[in-house]
Amino acid sequence: MKYKVSKNISDNNFLNFSILLLIISFCALRNWSILMYSSQLLFLLFILFRYFKKKELRVSDYALFNFSFLVLSMVSVAWATSYIQWYSAFISLFQITIICILLSDYLDTDIKINKILNYFLISSIIMVIYLVINTPITDWVDAMQASTDASTSENRIGPSIGFQPNALGMICGFTIVIWLYFMTNQKKYKNISIIMILTLMGILLFTKSRKAFITAVFGLIMYWILYKPRKKAIFLILIIMTLGLLLTLWLIMNVPFLYNIFGFRLIGLFGLFDSSISQDASVTTRVDMVQVGIDLFKEHPFNGVGFGNFSYYYFHSYNGWAETYAHNNYVELLSSTGIVGTVLYYLVPFSMIFSLIKNWKVFININRKLTAFLFTIITLRLIMDYGMVSYDHEFIQLLTVVCYCAVLCLKNKKRLFYNGFD
Repeated sequence: MKYKVSKNISDNNFLNFSILLLIISFCALRNWSILMYSSQLLFLLFILFRYFKKKELRVSDYALFNFSFLVLSMVSVAWATSYIQWYSAFISLFQITIICILLSDYLDTDIKINKILNYFLISSIIMVIYLVINTPITDWVDAMQASTDASTSENRIGPSIGFQPNALGMICGFTIVIWLYFMTNQKKYKNISIIMILTLMGILLFTKSRKAFITAVFGLIMYWILYKPRKKAIFLILIIMTLGLLLTLWLIMNVPFLYNIFGFRLIGLFGLFDSSISQDASVTTRVDMVQVGIDLFKEHPFNGVGFGNFSYYYFHSYNGWAETYAHNNYVELLSSTGIVGTVLYYLVPFSMIFSLIKNWKVFININRKLTAFLFTIITLRLIMDYGMVSYDHEFIQLLTVVCYCAVLCLKNKKRLFYNGFD
């Protein structure tokens, strides 16, 4: 019996190590191709070995809905105009979907979930070190200047380690919230948590990603408000954070150094709400893409134009600037997979939000910090999907499956401690 226990622990250690490598390859060392492919192979080998030993696979709602979306995306090749665009999009989707479905069966305890969240933190430390080492000083200096074209990667940090600036910014934004959650749970690591939050915020500013900035700022505010149990504390924190946000915006818009790094990007965003302010190319292009996607959805509301084919129609039928995705996950899915695919894809995150709201009073009594963290992450993800395509974003998908499994754990604890009262 002792031998079996130690062997199971050893097997889990190998699997956990492969998951750590997987997260590092996706979220830190993205341009290390050998690590990228070898970590996926190791993960598949260890996870499949675990299933052969268990001889059972838990089919959760997560697995069912995501596999259904994967199948729909696969069969949409039958009506897709561009096979090349379909294939390119489907391969990325297939890869991360299979990984996350397998992972959803493994993450069945709080210990495993917290361990994976810690892996994201380890990955962020490696990413910071790798970024500093591999980004020339001239790139940092150039990033301090206002870009001539805000729609490109010019004068922005990220490409030196294989990341598009917005993608790196989003990883920083969400990881900042994870570090805050870690700090409130592990106060003995408060100093390193603060250092990493400030470091990631600095890198985020150098990526000049507006949605990443919004993710970080509102993520910090939302988590603090939800996690504090007393109304007086919430009110005080809200005042302090509001003043802090206003001060941050004032500094960004009035200090030349900060304005060149990030302020000019915010000015372009404000053009959406004030016609007297000129919008930058990035904003106007995204607005045009939304309109194209809506037009395609109106023409093909049920099944769309074929998975990944928004890019083909945008370029060839609407004279877009390139064959590129919609920069909006809702528009991308509505236009390419129709209402059916969009509903299948969003059943998981919206079901999580529904479960958290429905069981809020019970969940906060079980684990207030975790409940606040989960609600913050999923809410931010649903909001940010308006400005990014997330279906093949490895970091977002891995974080989503971890959150889903955490919600399941809260539900199981509710049934255990509250006699199944729903």
